[in-house]
Amino acid sequence: MNKRQFLQLSSTALLAGAAHPLLGQPQGVNASNIGLQLYTLRAWMSVSVEATLMLVAGAGFKEVEFAGYFQQSPKTLHTILTREGLTAPSAHIPIEDFQSRLSQLIDVALELQHRYLIIPYLTAQQRGSTIDTYYRLSEQMNQWGEQCQAHGITLAYHNHDFEFYPLDNQIPFDVLLKNTEAELIDFELDVYWVHKAKQDPLTYIRSNPGRFPLFHIKDMGHDGEIVPVGEGVIDFKRIFEQRKLAGTQHLIVELDNASHKMQGIQTGLSHIKQLLRV
Repeated sequence: MNKRQFLQLSSTALLAGAAHPLLGQPQGVNASNIGLQLYTLRAWMSVSVEATLMLVAGAGFKEVEFAGYFQQSPKTLHTILTREGLTAPSAHIPIEDFQSRLSQLIDVALELQHRYLIIPYLTAQQRGSTIDTYYRLSEQMNQWGEQCQAHGITLAYHNHDFEFYPLDNQIPFDVLLKNTEAELIDFELDVYWVHKAKQDPLTYIRSNPGRFPLFHIKDMGHDGEIVPVGEGVIDFKRIFEQRKLAGTQHLIVELDNASHKMQGIQTGLSHIKQLLRV
């Protein structure tokens, strides 16, 4: 996508948003804890961070979760966020950055007022082939989490489906939960990927209360693929009913590879509001 195509797309999205019931918050609605994972709009972010954040705010979101800063300085990003009425309570940070430059990550997080720094993904090479990987990772996370906590930041881990498949007769996600310190480490529960692994999010919520302050919210179509919230088979109502037990503070919409991005994220936002009755 070049800049001209992006600007054309932006104009179309803004016009659609102007006629969309989600542009601006209806009176009495408080949706300040519903955010958007900016990975959804990564192609747009690569062209113009400023225009993309403007579109996100126009769609009705109050929070964003970064997945890369696209060569923008913390000062510039903070200025844009403030102007658009957005906050960024969390950011996805590659695990190798935790290993090599944690102090710098913390400095950026403080300037952008992140409350959470999140390990988003392990490559196949990083996972290895034995459960020992997750025991070692637990130890590392405790160390990183302690350093983050000293600055008022919490380290969290975001799951996919592979953490629920056994290694050496153990479930990696269970190992991470049991071997990380609850007062240091939280988890961002991606509901879609839990279902993809044929697990029940409520099982984890009930056995680990208070450890899931962030949820990634995307739905699963009948073919198993990712679809906007409300267009799939996941029963979010029963999950949201347990959000207090989970300790949930932020619900984050994400569509990994949607073709109609603005429509998809607005559909998700609308459906979440209906379920929360806000």
